[in-house]
Amino acid sequence: MLTHSITLYLSAVLIWGSTWFAIKFQLGVVAAEVSLVYRFGMAAVLFPVIALGLSTLFEDYQWTLRALFGFALVLLGNYIVLNRKRNRR
Repeated sequence: MLTHSITLYLSAVLIWGSTWFAIKFQLGVVAAEVSLVYRFGMAAVLFPVIALGLSTLFEDYQWTLRALFGFALVLLGNYIVLNRKRNRR
């Protein structure tokens, strides 16, 4: 149990700590606001996919119709938020 917790902690630190690469390489090429929208959009799409993929692999998660519907609702909600932000400009 302790090794599992340490592994999760270290992976979160490494992922979160490496985000400065994305910020460093994006700034200057596009406006900071556009960069934020890119990062938010990528995270909104990739986070549920990665989280559910890892859950399927390591926890032997069985997909049900409710889970697929919930996943579709999360993606739809993220899509609506992204389009709302684009239409405000």
